[in-house]
Amino acid sequence: MKKILLLLILFVFISIKIEGNDSVSAESAVLMEADSKRVLYEKNIHQSYLTASIAKIMTAIVAIENGDLNSYCKVDEKTTLQVGSSLYLQLNDQIKLIDLIYGLMLRSGNDAAYLIAIKRVADAVKLRGIV
Repeated sequence: MKKILLLLILFVFISIKIEGNDSVSAESAVLMEADSKRVLYEKNIHQSYLTASIAKIMTAIVAIENGDLNSYCKVDEKTTLQVGSSLYLQLNDQIKLIDLIYGLMLRSGNDAAYLIAIKRVADAVKLRGIV
């Protein structure tokens, strides 16, 4: 749990730019002290936003903790059809999981997120002998 909180705090520092005493360029932000849960800084904390970035962070964490980072993933047709930000993966490309994670976190690649999720689910199914 502390790893996740630390990663989220790191993400906040990377994704927002503090400009002066009390000015943050992000539309909303929160900075909390991990042990006491005391809020150190807040801006528009009750505003709702889509969670795509957090889903991508969680996808990366699951892949890092459970995957063989040097294993190769083969790009299928559904991966190439993902919309939005992309790594522009091509059909039948072979790409290492670690490179997909970098593409997921640095380029916010939806195609990388999809392929990582499909790869992890397929591996989990094989490990549990479901197929």
